Amino acid sequence: MTAYAYTAVALGGGGAPSSGTREASDEKSLRSALREEGLIAIEVRPVRAIDALRSRTNKDRVRPKDSAWFFSTMAMLLENAVPVDEAVRSAQEAAPSDRASSLCERVRAGLRKGEAFSGAVEGVEGMARAQHIALLRSGEASGRLAYCVGLVDASIERAAAIRRTLMGRLTYPALLMVASVAAVWYLSAVVVPS
Repeated sequence: MTAYAYTAVALGGGGAPSSGTREASDEKSLRSALREEGLIAIEVRPVRAIDALRSRTNKDRVRPKDSAWFFSTMAMLLENAVPVDEAVRSAQEAAPSDRASSLCERVRAGLRKGEAFSGAVEGVEGMARAQHIALLRSGEASGRLAYCVGLVDASIERAAAIRRTLMGRLTYPALLMVASVAAVWYLSAVVVPS
């Protein structure tokens, strides 16, 4: 059992978000347990550093670039009126890596069980955030799934662009900080004693 910290909102949408910690076998089972209690988990993360490290090094973990590739490919296929199951199969055949192919296979397995596209995507842990799943559900309900998949794709691309910009802008200050700490250490350890 792993301890997870979570933030959740009531299913009806009323009230403030609640947060806490719970033990569960994995993130998916905790989300299911919270849903049974009438809560939708917004964020779930391991509490202990070793658990977070273990989940990051899991070979079945969905990488952000694979998730971005999947939604980009699905947006293109669905905009061209390809049926969902066939689109996922085509994406699996065109997958750039074994990990991406495995991700498509897991989504197809959910579709074969009779789940909707949003449910199949939600069944693959770490593939999409809660707001993306909600967007896919609304697309299915309104009959505009292709449009909503495009919105999810745009959201993932924008988040990646912001992350790249932030890392680029923080690199220089980080290097300056390291250089200044090294200079102070050199002055206090070598120059001043001599």
